[in-house]
Amino acid sequence: MPDSINPRIRSRVLSDRMMSTREAAALIKNGMTIGTVGTPTSGCAVGVFKALVERIENGERFQINLYASGPPGHEVDGLLTEANIIQRRLGQQSNGLLRKAINQGRIRFIDQPLGKYPERVRAGFFSRVDLAVIEATAITEDGHIIPSTSVLDAPSYVLSADATIVEINTCCPLEMEGIHDIYVPEPPPNRRPIPIMHTGDRIGHPYIPAGEDKIIAVVESHTPYASGEPSHLDSSSKAVAQHLMEFWYEEMGNQRLPENLLPIEVGLGSTTDAVLRSLAVSGLRDLEIYSGVLGDGVLDLIDSGKLRAASGTGLYLSAEGYKRFFQDIKKYKETIVLRPLDIADSPEVIQRLGIIALNGAVEVDIYGHVNGSHVPRGIVSGVGGGGEFAHNSFLSTFLLPSTRKGGTVSTIVPMVLHVDFSEHAVDVIVTEQGLADLRGLDPVERAYAIIQHCAHPTFRPLLEEYLERAMRERGGHEPHLLEEALSFHVRTDRK
Repeated sequence: MPDSINPRIRSRVLSDRMMSTREAAALIKNGMTIGTVGTPTSGCAVGVFKALVERIENGERFQINLYASGPPGHEVDGLLTEANIIQRRLGQQSNGLLRKAINQGRIRFIDQPLGKYPERVRAGFFSRVDLAVIEATAITEDGHIIPSTSVLDAPSYVLSADATIVEINTCCPLEMEGIHDIYVPEPPPNRRPIPIMHTGDRIGHPYIPAGEDKIIAVVESHTPYASGEPSHLDSSSKAVAQHLMEFWYEEMGNQRLPENLLPIEVGLGSTTDAVLRSLAVSGLRDLEIYSGVLGDGVLDLIDSGKLRAASGTGLYLSAEGYKRFFQDIKKYKETIVLRPLDIADSPEVIQRLGIIALNGAVEVDIYGHVNGSHVPRGIVSGVGGGGEFAHNSFLSTFLLPSTRKGGTVSTIVPMVLHVDFSEHAVDVIVTEQGLADLRGLDPVERAYAIIQHCAHPTFRPLLEEYLERAMRERGGHEPHLLEEALSFHVRTDRK
């Protein structure tokens, strides 16, 4: 056994089950359903999956079903797609090769709201999980798994699978131990409340319960966390952040929000990073983040001294972000807790804490319905975890630019191509043009607010004309000209 792995495998039984990634990959058989976790920048059992691809390169032919709520990036989704290994994919994805295969019908893709996903796996709604493949920092004396930088739905795979392969990534510092809080809700009926009263509460174990009998193989890898790039804060992102900050200050002034806001749920990307950086230089203090994955902006808030607690399912940092995090991990552990996905996205907890939800969108229609996952030629990544936050938050907000494709396509449209979040789950919409507060408005009032405040001036007259003709010619609660409702998309699809 290599000396580098000794402090990481504390179970003598499991130290005897160490093997090469090639030997572990040989345990994966044709037709198996594999559960794994990770984000495109961390937490993926890359070694085992690369060894799986080698089997194809050596002439074998087989396929698997892959379950992964978090998108594990090119070295899993991309390489497996290139090798034609994936037959069915469940969970969110972000890889271009996989997306193309899904939209061409070569891979069956089942999109699920991420907060519901772990419980449905445990309940057996989908095919049985044959094998969990989990990246870890270490294994305890009793055979329990200390995760690395991502938790996501790993506990549900370990609990549900027949067996587990653990990939110890020696690039993950042993100091990661203690940052995790693993709690799996009871099955219905009559389950007890999830006892989280504050963002930073810890209610479970610092490890994923597994046991020596569950783990059939342990492998070592050395996979640096260095694939992410810092987001670029363009003028549009900064403008969205400015509109949102002004709105929050107004809400605080009217005593509809407390002086330190409420716990905030944030997505990823330049717009949410711009919001977090605006908070970092604001006069606000004792802020809290209760979200899915945590990006560089959360580190900025911690470094500024403004953040009291941050809860997420994993880290999604740039290369520079990981360098900062690992160099000062003790400090960041005082603020950050990493949880399972169905705790981070629990409607019960979201309602109790009074979350301010910030989610992105592909497009929004004039009545406030949101498409967060599709473009005219297919799915982008998936619905993600925004559904639970949008429907259960204290204040549901969607952020997006008013145009895309260099200003040639409006993201404010008469009718969305695909509905991920209905108007009933949308309180506020923000673009670089402005902010529409939709609370208390009927559909037509909402339409005028969205067009006037959020649409780009180039497309505003077309949208106003559509609304007025729909009201005049068809009427109804949400007036539409059905023969023209998707006309914006028809033009987009031809570009």
